[in-house]
Amino acid sequence: MPQGGPQVLGADLNCSESRCWPAPQSASSQTRIAHGERLDGHVDSAEHFQQCAEFPLLRNRGLGPLAVTVLPIQFAASLQGTLALDWPGRVAWDGMPPARILLFFLVARMFASAIPAGSRHQLPSGSLDHKMSENAEPLLRPDRLYSASDITSRPCPVPACPGVYAFYFTEPPPGIDTSGCHRVDHHALLYVGIAPKPPPVNGRAPSRSNLRQRLRTHYYGNAEGSTLRRTLGCLLSNQLGIKLRRVGSGSRYTFTNPGEQRLDDWMRQHAFVAWVETSAPWELEKHLLSSGLRLPLNLDGNPWVEAVAVVRAVRLKARQLADELGIIADSGGPRKASTLVQP
Repeated sequence: MPQGGPQVLGADLNCSESRCWPAPQSASSQTRIAHGERLDGHVDSAEHFQQCAEFPLLRNRGLGPLAVTVLPIQFAASLQGTLALDWPGRVAWDGMPPARILLFFLVARMFASAIPAGSRHQLPSGSLDHKMSENAEPLLRPDRLYSASDITSRPCPVPACPGVYAFYFTEPPPGIDTSGCHRVDHHALLYVGIAPKPPPVNGRAPSRSNLRQRLRTHYYGNAEGSTLRRTLGCLLSNQLGIKLRRVGSGSRYTFTNPGEQRLDDWMRQHAFVAWVETSAPWELEKHLLSSGLRLPLNLDGNPWVEAVAVVRAVRLKARQLADELGIIADSGGPRKASTLVQP
């Protein structure tokens, strides 16, 4: 198991320092403050300065004492008569009296909410929402990874609750670059998913899916009901000798029941999963996708465009070939899902 906190957005989730953005100070000013000397020539204690800096109104939403607020150039220019500024609008701290520093933070805090969202300086990559980081911990540093046989065991270890799941693979499907992917031992994290889906905005009834149902579908369902299975099957088409086909009435796409069984076997050998319960799984999923994790099998919301392009191209080609072939009315024989244990 890897040591240290999981690296998301380039920062250790367990490190409190990754959530702080300290105010820049020159070495000389830091030394003088530490010895109790105020920068305007008067003597004051470091404790007094720290108390002033931790005045509640000057805290920037959990980023720590003296969190720097960067103002747009046009606003910074209006303060040049009061504060010493250097390009591009940052405060020149050296030589500034502590009282003036406090004044700057107070004024900046008052005006920050009036600045258009697009003009605000983005938080550094290490600044994470603490609750999200805690929720991601069981996915990135799981106590154990569960196999397909674990998912169908009795009692089932997967809760029938909303949550986020993470699929780790001992062997990636062909064409997938796993360099830079998060790893637990020899397992690479390639995909995250949620159950249920976000509530629809059109007034329809929300999904009642849960972690237990969704993971069983991924391991023992078919390509029509599982995006992950369709992606894996398309990538493994040549290796497993399977093809995406239209089945039933022709509106559904699967690898036919014999092909799905081959995919079952491959997933039993190479696909392992961890999960975490959460009432709004779509929020944590969005956080993970935007965190810097490389998740090459995720499609929607994945900023890793190169990986998404590879997977989408393979899936599109498989569907086009399926459309050119005839419809298999009986799905190719029995599914042989007798190993499933009903809840």
